[in-house]
Amino acid sequence: MRRSRGALISLIVLGAVTLALPLTSTGAQANPDSVKLRDECRLAAQVIRTGQPAPKMQQSWDLIAGCPEAGAVSAMALRRLRSDSDPAHFSQVAVVGFNVRDAELFTAALDVAGDQGASTVARAESFILLVNQLTADRDVSYGELTQADTISGCPLGWLEDRGAPITLTPLPADAAQRATAVASSVSESPREPSVVRIAADCVTQGLRQQADRQH
Repeated sequence: MRRSRGALISLIVLGAVTLALPLTSTGAQANPDSVKLRDECRLAAQVIRTGQPAPKMQQSWDLIAGCPEAGAVSAMALRRLRSDSDPAHFSQVAVVGFNVRDAELFTAALDVAGDQGASTVARAESFILLVNQLTADRDVSYGELTQADTISGCPLGWLEDRGAPITLTPLPADAAQRATAVASSVSESPREPSVVRIAADCVTQGLRQQADRQH
């Protein structure tokens, strides 16, 4: 299944992150635009962390995907959503996870995905985040997972124009192995909810397909 999902978003995020990075050359003059963006990023992160002021929440999420704080803030938000069962509430974290790679976000997704005390939706959405963190051109939506079954497995799609995700902090060297261990344990357990098992299968399937393409 091939699909198109906005490489332009990645390009916009890349430009924003580039502007937001601090200057490192000795004696360099700060660009007023970059200083303004860094201040806006800090404010957006604060709004998302505290939830206040509430009217600024959507605007803050729109901005944060282009900020160095994106991974840490999204990881915190995902953990906060651990018991949430509304797929719509995960959309903002999913946008960040699609456009950036970050060790803290990866760790949060792995933790929630394997947590039997978390909601079914939170776990499935976390496995989707792991797919986007670990593969270059594979993707699936929660809606597609709910239409699948454990016999056919994950309805993983191929993205033709994702673009290159931006690395904020590198994933652990053993990220793929850790994700595979959790995903395999979940997908093979008949006690797990079916949509979570299918989502877990997406991780192992995506990594397998990616490895096959590289050889």
